[in-house]
Amino acid sequence: MDALLKAAWSNPISTHFTAVEIELPDGALRLVDGGMVAFEVDGEAQNFTSRDVTYGALGGVDTITDGVATTAVSAQITLIPSSDGAVAALAAPAAQGSQVRVWQGAVDPDTGQAIGAPERLFIGSLDFANLKIGEATRQVILQCGSDDELQLEPTAHQRLSHAFHISVWPGEYGLVHIPQVAGKVFWRVAEPRKSITSGSGGGGNVTNGGVVVR
Repeated sequence: MDALLKAAWSNPISTHFTAVEIELPDGALRLVDGGMVAFEVDGEAQNFTSRDVTYGALGGVDTITDGVATTAVSAQITLIPSSDGAVAALAAPAAQGSQVRVWQGAVDPDTGQAIGAPERLFIGSLDFANLKIGEATRQVILQCGSDDELQLEPTAHQRLSHAFHISVWPGEYGLVHIPQVAGKVFWRVAEPRKSITSGSGGGGNVTNGGVVVR
């Protein structure tokens, strides 16, 4: 964590903020949960405002869940849309997959500049949007996922072989001379300990999770 930000957060009278950036097809939407703040994003100074003329305001960011075992990191962002057009644009298929980033930081109320470098809490993409209608309110709930979700998709059909390799990358023959690979890739679980089993020829075989490696 940035030293200046850490010092600001330790000050009981500091002004905290949560900022969200969504890279929509028609441009980046940058919102903050109150007032205005400016800080550097990807090497360029960017302004985050409490209300966007086209899309509305940031209603809040729910607790960002950590990925554990068979779940991926995710975030839920609430926007208060400014119009029916904003609702339609946020829920449009073209918006799905837009990059989403969330930061928390502290702002200098005199200058509107962030103190130090804000802490990035989430980076992922827009999955889908839900419209929530109350008696006098209307909200768009954005469900956002991370790249970890791709790692959780079923991959039983994938093989480390020439045939599967060229089905994904036609004309790439890097595996043409590899007939078989005896090995496993362990993800989000502890790799089993290797053991030595005796063979009929007096030698031994090293096993890795039940796969014999000769």
